[in-house]
Amino acid sequence: MNALTKAIQARIDARTHQQRPPLPDWAKAEIRFSGKTSANPRFDAEEYPYVVEILESAEDPETEELTITGSTQWGKTKILEVVLGGMAALHPAPAMMVTPDQKTTRQVRDRFYGTADASPALHRMLPPAHRRNDRYIDFGNSLCHLAYSGSTQTLSSESCRVILVTELDRCRKNLHEGSLEKLVAERVKNWPNYLLLFEGTPTDETSAIVKKYDASDRRRYLVPCPHCGRYQELRFFVHKGGKYAGKGGLAGLQNADGEWLPADKVRDSAYYLCENGCRIESIDKSEMVDKGVWCPAGQTVDKNGKLRGKPLRSPHKKGYYLNSLYPKKISFGRAAEEMASSRGDPAAWQSFLNNWVGIKYTPQTKTPAWTTLGKRLRAHHRRGVVAARAFFVTVGADVQEESVYWIARAWGEGATSWLVDWGCFHKQVDSQGATRPDSHLTQLDPIIRRAWPVAGVNPVQQTTLNTVRVGIDTGHKPLLVHNFVRTYNSDRVICIAGDASPVAGVPYSFSVVEKNLRTGKVYPGGMRRWAVNTDLFKTDIQDRWSIGRDEPGAWLIPDVSLDEASDYLKQVANEGKLPVIGRDGRTKMRWILIQPGVGNHYFDCEVYARAQADMVVGGNWSDLAARFTPPPPRQAKEKERFIPKKRGGGSWINR
Repeated sequence: MNALTKAIQARIDARTHQQRPPLPDWAKAEIRFSGKTSANPRFDAEEYPYVVEILESAEDPETEELTITGSTQWGKTKILEVVLGGMAALHPAPAMMVTPDQKTTRQVRDRFYGTADASPALHRMLPPAHRRNDRYIDFGNSLCHLAYSGSTQTLSSESCRVILVTELDRCRKNLHEGSLEKLVAERVKNWPNYLLLFEGTPTDETSAIVKKYDASDRRRYLVPCPHCGRYQELRFFVHKGGKYAGKGGLAGLQNADGEWLPADKVRDSAYYLCENGCRIESIDKSEMVDKGVWCPAGQTVDKNGKLRGKPLRSPHKKGYYLNSLYPKKISFGRAAEEMASSRGDPAAWQSFLNNWVGIKYTPQTKTPAWTTLGKRLRAHHRRGVVAARAFFVTVGADVQEESVYWIARAWGEGATSWLVDWGCFHKQVDSQGATRPDSHLTQLDPIIRRAWPVAGVNPVQQTTLNTVRVGIDTGHKPLLVHNFVRTYNSDRVICIAGDASPVAGVPYSFSVVEKNLRTGKVYPGGMRRWAVNTDLFKTDIQDRWSIGRDEPGAWLIPDVSLDEASDYLKQVANEGKLPVIGRDGRTKMRWILIQPGVGNHYFDCEVYARAQADMVVGGNWSDLAARFTPPPPRQAKEKERFIPKKRGGGSWINR
């Protein structure tokens, strides 16, 4: 193409671009929502004024990544539909819609087709119903590929300029291979101008959408107080400290004595308290929201609605957060009633924080932070050395597909215990690149046979302690573990597993398992297995974390740095007992992972070591010195000295 042709093409492109309306204007004129999915059939920018800038950002060539998060029901799904249809109509290019699973993909597709069929501009672009499929949406001038996080193949197959990811937190939990963000980023790397749009409501403290928002320029929608004109974010909870302590949130929720009002009373009494102390009623909210301004982190909005200051981050990654106080149809009283009715019920409170406040839920458990735990439990003994007050050592091991985690713990009077050592063995690879299935287990042998040095001498004058019991988990690889344990031919090394339905108050039970009920594989000689009441021992361990280091029953770790013990501590502190709603609708207390990506293998090891220690002493933790004093060594009878008899009344010399 010569210079003249390029110039002509550039003028044509510029003229074409000038003829295209901005995406918000196009949506207002062209988009109609299906009555089956929306109470309002038109795209109403007056009802949702805060979506206008988000649509402008989606169309802005400067925007590379767009994150939309917050509560439910303020228009996030509608934004995705408008962006998908609008980009196909105004800026046609290959696109991809990513959902958590195949079922959701079909639901999102059908919802979009409902909108498209109600919108003439889109309906003309799409094929008839009998030609639609599960793989892509055909706009005629471009395709939108349909993918879901459970299928790496659908995420890795196409090059696209626009990728829309809905319900990101659910997508991350369903992904089995790699990072979702990395996989979709690979799809756009050949495009100089591209858009990655992530949408979702936060869930728990592992929330991916929150991490995306935190990495963006973090925009909040500030609205002016109708009385003093101060621009501020609408918040559910008043500021706890600082210049605006006790202000900037919902008020009228408590009586004069500070007691919470009943939920039905709160609906009538609630109002919004401005950061300057002004009382704002629900009737004022509509005008406030109309005058709102999206404000990036680092900037403020003056009384004239103008941005002041400098953003903390580049606008290439834009993030938008909104909660349920902004939609015009939701009054302050209704939001306050929802908050009041959710208090006291952990499951309801999580739903409120996620779906109304639009923030992640951090479980409130007895489990402290791992750093707090490490500082609280650090004793004076060195790693690999048994504390001088201990009488015996047990080892617990948790077997995984490619590795085995283990811990060794020493025990003293009153079940006081000291972590001696810990580690993780991985499968070994030979020079041919092959691995032995049990190569991670065989590395346990030195630990099983190890004599642990005592810091000085213990109360019964021992300077080393052998491991008296080793419990190896059979939950993951039962046949492999069974065959390994049989090589020791000793009750000192046992198969152990958590009991899914223990008898209340029974700490452990013994059985001989003939074959695997799931696979039908026979255990040679029968697997002798101890089933452990994990709830009982997990509770016991966590209760001991609050015992003082010098008190009987303390649960201690070696004198090591937090960095050295970080992997161990993170896993030990990664389970909590929380209320969970079962399929029957009842709330039950269950042990769950606090951070799913961290794991809890070392905590399982500790449970197995604790259960075995109880087996060793028979549940009686008193007067261990008398029971563990080694018997005195057997002394051989002294041989009688042979004295030769005298002959002839005198010595044999004088004869």
